Amino acid sequence: MSRGPGTFQTRVLDVLASYHQFGDLQWTWHSGSRYALGNYADEGDVQWFKRGEIVPVWILLRDMACERAALSRALRGLHRQGLILCRGGDLAVRGVYPSNGRATKYASLTSEGRNRQQRHSADVGGYVGAQLAASAGGEAQ
Repeated sequence: MSRGPGTFQTRVLDVLASYHQFGDLQWTWHSGSRYALGNYADEGDVQWFKRGEIVPVWILLRDMACERAALSRALRGLHRQGLILCRGGDLAVRGVYPSNGRATKYASLTSEGRNRQQRHSADVGGYVGAQLAASAGGEAQ
């Protein structure tokens, strides 16, 4: 039985919560060619993506400045604990619905993950993109 997320997993939760808090950070959902997995995504999932609730793994790698293997282990562990949902290239949840993607390409917090993160973390917004969004928001007001 798991004791809960470790230090690095907690950091991943914090970053995902930051994305969720700041919402749309000008990411664009591209469906690509007619054979792209993005063409199979559900419209509701695409809207969640546009609001910052579904986060591409490459953005997590960039903003957390970590190794791919460490992030992969953290995402799998958080998914097993029910704190996040790992999604394939078509935004389908891995291991629950049939997915056309073979690897995790996106991650999103579950309601349990959001609640746990809010209870246990005082520092939300600790990733580079959040600092940029906050400074841009402050200048616009």
